[in-house]
Amino acid sequence: MPEINSNFNTDLNDLVGNPPGWLLRSGLTVFAIVVVFILALAAFVRYPDKISSSGIMTSTQPPIAHKALTTGLLDTLFVTNNSYVEEGDTLLYLKTTALLDDVGTLHDFIIAVNDVERPEGYRTLSFPDHLVVGQLQPAYTELELAFEEFILLLNDEDWAYKIKVKKHELNNTTKQAYLLNKKYSLSKEELELEEKDFGKTKYLFDENLISELEYDQALAKVLGARKLNLMIETEINENKLKFTKLTSELNEIKEERNREVSMQQLKLKKLLNGLTEKLGSWSLENVVTAQISGEVMLNSEINRYGLVNKDQVLAHIIPSSPASVKRFVQAKVSAAGIGKINIGDEAMIKVEGFPYKEFGIIAGAVETISLLPVGVVENEQQYELTIALPRGDIITTHGNIIPFNPQTAVLLDVITEDKSILQRIFEQFINLLNREHYGAN
Repeated sequence: MPEINSNFNTDLNDLVGNPPGWLLRSGLTVFAIVVVFILALAAFVRYPDKISSSGIMTSTQPPIAHKALTTGLLDTLFVTNNSYVEEGDTLLYLKTTALLDDVGTLHDFIIAVNDVERPEGYRTLSFPDHLVVGQLQPAYTELELAFEEFILLLNDEDWAYKIKVKKHELNNTTKQAYLLNKKYSLSKEELELEEKDFGKTKYLFDENLISELEYDQALAKVLGARKLNLMIETEINENKLKFTKLTSELNEIKEERNREVSMQQLKLKKLLNGLTEKLGSWSLENVVTAQISGEVMLNSEINRYGLVNKDQVLAHIIPSSPASVKRFVQAKVSAAGIGKINIGDEAMIKVEGFPYKEFGIIAGAVETISLLPVGVVENEQQYELTIALPRGDIITTHGNIIPFNPQTAVLLDVITEDKSILQRIFEQFINLLNREHYGAN
């Protein structure tokens, strides 16, 4: 028995210490195959480097936020979600002590007054009384008094009577001038005849053919005709002076009235301008109007008779998107990663509210990179990226259509490099050698 154990141990030791050649060769071959397979796998298996960020969908005509300029209670909503409005349409009204319809009536009256070109046109206007316009009430009352005073001046019968009297006197003077001129013409003809007769009488008197009495009588007639003619001339001149005086007096009356009308009109315009300015400030604070035409998106937090805070966004208006409007994703990337991103890099966009596993992602490319920082977040500068979106339907990698809703939040992955595992291993190895080399130098 001892001999058998000794022989067995000797054979075992020979086998372990001197393995068969075929076994050694097979093991090395398998190891080489495994190594080659791993290297091949590392060369073919690739994964990208990516920089993640967040952003929003927007366009070159982004939605316009409409904010409250004062704190108050929401009185009336004039629009609903997704309704279309034109620029200038009223969106909502904050409750005040004024009645909105009365304020509108006052506004229309101011426009009507400003359209009047001549003072007489004010007579056709009727002042809207008994309006309730809240904080505008003092200015409204002052305007009412000034307007009534102005209308009284325009309808003042005393001025009209004075002008009427002067015009009547001027008319009589004109008629008198006509009669005097006619009378003067006849008088002149009569004087010419008397002078002609007197010439004959003087000839006869010089020839001693008539008596001195006859001569004196003829001379008296000539002198009488000359006197009458001179008196008529004097009356004509006096009538002319009277006409000039009456014309001057009439012009003075008109000028005085025009001065008073102008002063009252200037006063009225000044009050109108002041009230217009106050009305504008009141409207800005209490009436929210559409700044552009487009689709309304109301803030879900607001409701009728609810409290509205100053600077709170009440609604957005999404403008209509003509073909010239560009749509894109706007995102911010920290300075630490901006150097790895290049224009044209692939970007994968995940839209909030549309789970990417179900709806897919939007594929795009980096279109612009800001040259300067656009802000600071947590003490780190931020740069802006834009990724263009198609003008038509936005279709995901799963074939789903994502609606373009401006300000919709998105998550963004920018693919900066797409390398194999083997490339990354060799790059790390080369970088390590470079560091050692430069460290030794």
